[in-house]
Amino acid sequence: MTKLLDEVLEKLRTLPEADQEAAAEFLANFMAHRDEPEELDAETIAAIEEGLAQVERGEVRSEEDMAEFFRRRGA
Repeated sequence: MTKLLDEVLEKLRTLPEADQEAAAEFLANFMAHRDEPEELDAETIAAIEEGLAQVERGEVRSEEDMAEFFRRRGA
């Protein structure tokens, strides 16, 4: 178990029973559906399709450009 999960569970133990039950239902739902594909909204699908079209047109950045982009952002 991760440290963060352990800390969260410890805090959950201090909550009222109704809140603990709500958190447990949330986690149970997460576990029941975590392997299902994520549903994308129309805006996200359109952005992905545009990105793929840019690649097909050769509108891509070099590895050097991307390295510089991330370097400037501290990543």
